[in-house]
Amino acid sequence: MAFSNEFKERVKRATDLLELIGEFTELKKIGDNVWSGHCPHPDHHDSSPSFRVFENRPGDFTWKCFGCQDIYAKKGEGGNYGSDCFAFLQWMYDSNSSDGLSFTEAVRILAERAGIPIEEEKKVNADLYRYNEQQAWLAHQNLVPQVIRYLHNRGLEDSDIDKWDIGFKQRKEQNKLITRIVFPLKSRTNQVLGFSCRLFDGDEKHFPKYWNSMNSEIFQKRKFLFGQQFIDNRCKDIRITEGQFDVMLSNKFGLSNVVATLGTAFTKEHALLCSYWGKKPVFIFDGDEAGDKAIRRAVEHCVELGISSKVCILPRGLDLADLSLRLRENTEQWIQSHSISAWQYKLTDISIQFDAGINDLRTSILPGIREVSSYPMTTEDKILFNSLVKERFDIVL
Repeated sequence: MAFSNEFKERVKRATDLLELIGEFTELKKIGDNVWSGHCPHPDHHDSSPSFRVFENRPGDFTWKCFGCQDIYAKKGEGGNYGSDCFAFLQWMYDSNSSDGLSFTEAVRILAERAGIPIEEEKKVNADLYRYNEQQAWLAHQNLVPQVIRYLHNRGLEDSDIDKWDIGFKQRKEQNKLITRIVFPLKSRTNQVLGFSCRLFDGDEKHFPKYWNSMNSEIFQKRKFLFGQQFIDNRCKDIRITEGQFDVMLSNKFGLSNVVATLGTAFTKEHALLCSYWGKKPVFIFDGDEAGDKAIRRAVEHCVELGISSKVCILPRGLDLADLSLRLRENTEQWIQSHSISAWQYKLTDISIQFDAGINDLRTSILPGIREVSSYPMTTEDKILFNSLVKERFDIVL
């Protein structure tokens, strides 16, 4: 899809390049018109500050890494370089862990980051947007009473169903007519990019619970977060959860900036997206072993990209939808009070491992201590022995 030159220039003027780069690496001014920092590129583990930003004239910047090689298509002598915010964004995506980013995608992301409505499309994909809008409308009109009852039983009201444009459709899968609940997938500017369809009537053993739109020019699952159209710029956190109902029910009771991945793990592309929006990820995954593993992976992605994140541990066996139905309007306060920095979460995780190791060690030495306790002792010896064992090994006999 093509944007006009006027639109691209407007986005460029609205993007402070120093501020954008500063979201990925700390910049320090080292001269009248020069800033320095560690290279932010995911594939370059920069041991010394090799990255520079130059202001050629007021508002006109160039940037260059003097240390990394063979990462970006544009290569200057001794490193890689770029001249604007779009080039920087494409360079960050041009890594071993990403599928890359087109120029048009870079313009769209920075426009959304700056809060600039996407210009009406002269665009190549105008027909696809129009088709998706029509399909979303039709699916919403086709809601049948049994689906509405199911949504009510999950905690949604008619106003919520309308807010999220939830629909219903039937489609042939494996030569059988399968019915699914339809959730339109919308951009920050409320355009329908695709659909996520949940199995309503069918055997989950033979049919996938969720069916998502295929990747296209306007939709990439690894770069999409459900609920992003309701992001509030006043809230600096973005709460990452696992499913549509987690998003819709917590949003219903007032939790701000809650989004979900689409049946996939939180990716580096998702982390970059949150950073482009100027939001700090807060991971709120299910309170089970799978949720714990997903949190660890998500935090590692953020650490690799130099992005600060937080973690909110849910009560065991609950997801965010369950918690929201219990706490209702107190959900936001609970999430805020139970969110901790990623480094605190990691230390807690290490502490649990340490305690488990200590307990195993205590168990292994207990037979030896019991053997010593059988040695001939006076009453005073016995008191001193028990005191020393408690002090040294934290074992009470």
